Amino acid sequence: MLPEELPIRIGSASTAHIRVPGPVGEDVAGFIGSLDGRPFLQPSGAAGTALDVNGEPATATRWLSDGDVIGSGALRIGCRFDGDSLRFVVSYADAGYATLPPTPAEVASAGPVIVPRGPQQPAAAPVASRRRPWWLYAGMALLGLLALELFTARAVGIQVTPETARVSVRGVWPA
Repeated sequence: MLPEELPIRIGSASTAHIRVPGPVGEDVAGFIGSLDGRPFLQPSGAAGTALDVNGEPATATRWLSDGDVIGSGALRIGCRFDGDSLRFVVSYADAGYATLPPTPAEVASAGPVIVPRGPQQPAAAPVASRRRPWWLYAGMALLGLLALELFTARAVGIQVTPETARVSVRGVWPA
């Protein structure tokens, strides 16, 4: 691998270059990068993602040397550096981790068999009547007439001389 192809993501996410066995998650356990031609390991510090180098926990960024072994659970990454090339040998120490699919015998004893069915027509929904009640139209007409009266009404001013006189005006609406 050439230093230009770095960084390498280590983790269980689908975007990881080197996959850690176990349940798939979005966390990246760490990165392998290169600075001035020297490779280094940078742990991400995400919860549940632990890396070690040569058996010692990697808690901070550290330089990698030829022969170092990076580990995470069953994953082992051997580091081989010679000249301008970096070689990482990935191996899995224990292939029997807990996320293997069940065996056919376990599936058969799991319970009743679910039989697939073909497509079904949905039940007919009740059709609502298109007739609206007469009182709805009558109420809307009454509201329209009331709005027309309110918006077209005009104020009337009456001047009376002498001022002590009294005038009454009869209108449509009771006062």
